[in-house]
Amino acid sequence: MPPVRGYRALVLALALLVVGAQLISVGPSQGFAATDRVLILSTTIRGGLSSTEANEAAAKGLAVDIVDPTAWSAMTAAQFSAYRAIILGDPTCSGAYSAAAATATATTWEPLLNGNVIIVGTDPVYHQNNHSGAEKLTRDAVDFAVAQPGKTGAYISLSCYYAGAQAHTPVPLLDGIEKDGFTVTGVDCQDSGHVVAVSPAIVGLTDADLQNWQCSVHEAFDKFPGSFTVLAIDTSHASTFTASDGTTGSPYILATGDIQSFPLSLRPRRLCDRGFRHCVLDLRDGSSSGRRHDSSFRRLESQRDRRPRGASDNGWRPGDGGNHSRRGLRSRLAQQCERCAAGHRLCAADEGPP
Repeated sequence: MPPVRGYRALVLALALLVVGAQLISVGPSQGFAATDRVLILSTTIRGGLSSTEANEAAAKGLAVDIVDPTAWSAMTAAQFSAYRAIILGDPTCSGAYSAAAATATATTWEPLLNGNVIIVGTDPVYHQNNHSGAEKLTRDAVDFAVAQPGKTGAYISLSCYYAGAQAHTPVPLLDGIEKDGFTVTGVDCQDSGHVVAVSPAIVGLTDADLQNWQCSVHEAFDKFPGSFTVLAIDTSHASTFTASDGTTGSPYILATGDIQSFPLSLRPRRLCDRGFRHCVLDLRDGSSSGRRHDSSFRRLESQRDRRPRGASDNGWRPGDGGNHSRRGLRSRLAQQCERCAAGHRLCAADEGPP
């Protein structure tokens, strides 16, 4: 039997090994509040602390906790809610088993999400060595998820989890956001990603960044909650979803939260240049002078009415109806006018020819 002192040292060493297997942290531990930390499930990334997801979170000045499935499964709702963001990254085109712990606890942690959430149906880390746009997507997604202090956001990559799935396959990983609220279909390794909105969730991301990865898209959404906005679609995959710029395709990048999204067809710069910033007060108080802008409203309504029934920019799903009301169009224009008046940077971006 070993001496007492040696025995205690052995027990301590074993305990440290167990804890070390469950939790890896990066970033200074002193001076960081709980909300200045990001939580990552270890099996959904590659490279641990050197992974793109962890690296980007640290670059934003946040501490990073990487936990294994055992530690994740033991966490309480209070522990999850203490984080600025929860990240399920891309384990380089892995199967759904990589996120098994997150799926089993989805109803514990996902209802706590009250910040920015972005979900992507692809495996950007797997492709980042051959395409810079793939890494940019990951870093943009992490930045968006952590952008709201005092709230808990999330970046969730579906990697290749549903690459071969049939249409309308349920996604239990997302059941904590809305029970049976998401279904996907495998899209047979398409390369035709197309950005359909201007948003800080994908800052500066272009079609070129999303295309020609030699499998840019693996799964697309055929059903999702109305609180989510479509940011990118796969134009090669048949779908009745019609984006604001008139393109059709299957949605595969979704976001909710402070997305500040502008449909491309509205072209914020044109709205500013044509003096819409002067009508914001009319729109707010409902005065009759606002009606002088009816020609513009009619133009937008015409765009709306050309969409197939069931198509919309937000919360699209087949059979929803989804047409924007006139009041909704006025509200959208009011928001754009406010941004123009405030000199919002998106108003200075010309998103297409007149």
